Amino acid sequence: MVRKKKKKSVGRKRKKATPANTRTARLNLMIRPDLKKWAHEYARRRDKSLSSIINDHLYDLRERERGANVPQI
Repeated sequence: MVRKKKKKSVGRKRKKATPANTRTARLNLMIRPDLKKWAHEYARRRDKSLSSIINDHLYDLRERERGANVPQI
C-alpha cells in the first residue's frame, strides 16, 4: 500500500490576534465605501487603529448615556 503525500496549503494564513490584557470580540460593520476610506485615512493621520477609534467612541457614548440618568442638583 502506497501512502499519498499531503499537499501543503498554498492559501494565506490568518494571524491570530493576541489581546494585551483584555478580551475582545469581533464586529463586522457595513458602511459606505467613501466613509470607510475616510475613516482609514483619519486613523492613519492620528497614528491609531480604526478599531481603537471606534472602541473609544462607543465607550464615550456609553459613559455619556450612563451620566444622563444621574439626577442633576
